[in-house]
Amino acid sequence: MLRLALSAGDKPEAARRYAALFLRRDTQDELLEKLGQQVLAEPEGAGRTTLVDIVSGGERWHNQFMNRGARVMPPDAFAEIVRSTIAQGARYDCGLLEQAGRAVSSRDEAIGANFAEIVDDQC
Repeated sequence: MLRLALSAGDKPEAARRYAALFLRRDTQDELLEKLGQQVLAEPEGAGRTTLVDIVSGGERWHNQFMNRGARVMPPDAFAEIVRSTIAQGARYDCGLLEQAGRAVSSRDEAIGANFAEIVDDQC
């Protein structure tokens, strides 16, 4: 269904489907990486903003989002989503934020430096 939404140009629906896959523990990280590049490609795009709304409204999975998102989402998308959810009032565990920052830095140093600012502002 996610791929159908992408084919139809429906990024919000693709992001909702991505979130559902993200929450499933049996979804392979490689699949989330590949799909995330498509769903979350545009800065401030519909895919990212939809995911911001989903993450902001779902405190129960903030920890999973921090742990897995840093590994599987494009680093710039992950940082944008974290920053935007914090702006909407989400609060993350500082230890998890720091751990996510290290994971992002290992994938992209420049984005990791940006993420360090997010950690400093939040914690």
